Amino acid sequence: MTQKEDVLAALREFDKETATLGQLTKKLLAPSGAAAKWGTKTPEATIRRIVRDHPNIITFSRGFYCTAGSPVGKVGNKASSDSSQHTISQGNLVELGNVGCETYVSPQDANKPYSTIFGVSKNVKLGELSTLKKLPDFVPPVLPKHVIGDSRTIDVIWFDDSSSMPVAMFEVETSTDCARSLSKFRALRNFHISFCIVSHRWDRVEKLLKRSEYDLLQGRVKFIEIGELNELQSEGSTKVKQLYSKILTS
Repeated sequence: MTQKEDVLAALREFDKETATLGQLTKKLLAPSGAAAKWGTKTPEATIRRIVRDHPNIITFSRGFYCTAGSPVGKVGNKASSDSSQHTISQGNLVELGNVGCETYVSPQDANKPYSTIFGVSKNVKLGELSTLKKLPDFVPPVLPKHVIGDSRTIDVIWFDDSSSMPVAMFEVETSTDCARSLSKFRALRNFHISFCIVSHRWDRVEKLLKRSEYDLLQGRVKFIEIGELNELQSEGSTKVKQLYSKILTS
């Protein structure tokens, strides 16, 4: 097969024939991957060029692709692509958090399948990938009951492995206006937590943060562009280290 055929065939092996650049590159560069026989000095650049220009590969956003004949691509289903991207972003965040923290994923998403970018290459469920199966009891009883309820629904949480206290919380927003996410963060504002919105659009987040009800979150909400996650490839890469530091640095 040609290089273009190798890339398309690899993409078809993913759930819904949809994957990020990082996931696809990992599969192709694995010891048994098709790129091992290409003989090129820059296979990563070749893969990037092919997915950008291939007539049978659709680019949904930076670093996020599907085949034209996939359930997502052939009908141009934006809702389905948003759902796929949401799950992939959660998985990326869990894998990134597992580098040095304990991780928790919301129960409603725990059974969603995900193809890893670090470690094993098989499909796993998000709940299997996270290290914590139950939310640690970190909310004191003096706070309203809805605070712990809201915490359980946050997309991904990183916990300090020694204190079981949350150090970072992530809400992935592919289609909504982020208001519900910011309300959850506001309820937890008294904790020393890195609050992160993962989205394509920072301008929407900035607009909401100007509202008076979010005054207490000014300067505390970080923005992670979804493309930053889509392009992550290996656990020890410079991009991984930079993003990890960006999230946890005050």
